[in-house]
Formats: sequence, structure tokens, C-alpha cells
Amino acid sequence: MGLVTAKMLHDEGAHVLVTGRSPAGLESAWRELGTDAIVVSSDARSLADIDALAARVKTELDTVDLLFVNAGCSIPTPLVDVTEAIYDEMFNLNAKGPFFTVQKFAPLMECLARSPTEPPRPPCDPSLARSPSNCFLSRFA
Repeated sequence: MGLVTAKMLHDEGAHVLVTGRSPAGLESAWRELGTDAIVVSSDARSLADIDALAARVKTELDTVDLLFVNAGCSIPTPLVDVTEAIYDEMFNLNAKGPFFTVQKFAPLMECLARSPTEPPRPPCDPSLARSPSNCFLSRFA
């Protein structure tokens, strides 16, 4: 889904950056998007990788217009067999990684600023925040 979206945006003239973990997947993305796209090895479960990615984006692109966070996994396991390691693997990729990715990228998302003098704000999920003033609050459902 992420590569298809990146390709669509790229084909419309957007400068895109995609990430992945597997060398084969990264190579495929590079072939699909071409040399003017940025393809980066980054683990969405790793806070160090998220920090490094945000720093690289700040250096190379300065701002971000769209952040498409779509990494995720499922480890089909009967409830009684779920271990802490399985739980951590799924939680880190499906919840922790996206949360901290949005946190680190929000300052780079100029399009979310309310005015030129106010800092950028993360997008609001209407199901979590009914008022724009709640956009600065972090919440978990």
C-alpha cells in the first residue's frame, strides 16, 4: 500500500521518500520509483531509526507535506499462546512506531501550522479529539 501510494504521488510530480527494512523491498522500491526518489532503510519499531529518519528528512527535504505511516504486522497466534515477545513485536510496529513517527515528523509538517508564527500541530483524529485545541494532546484508544 505504501509503495503504491508513493508511486502515485511520484507520478504526479511529488518528491517522495519511502522506507523499509528488507534489502529486497528497498531495491524494488528504488527500481519502481527511480533515482529521484529517496529510498531509506529504516525500522519503524526503532526509536533510533525514527530519530535518524526525521533528521535526514529535515536535512534533505526540510519540510513534509504528507506523512503516510502504514507499517504494520499481525502474528496470528491463539490467545493462550501469545507470549510477551509476540505482543511486543506487534505493539512496537503497530502502535509505538507510528506514534513516535508522527511525534518526530510533526515539527516538519509546515502545512499543519495554524499561522506562520505558531508551531505545527499534528493532525487530529476526530474520534479522539473533538476540538482543534485538543490536537496537542496525545491519546491512546
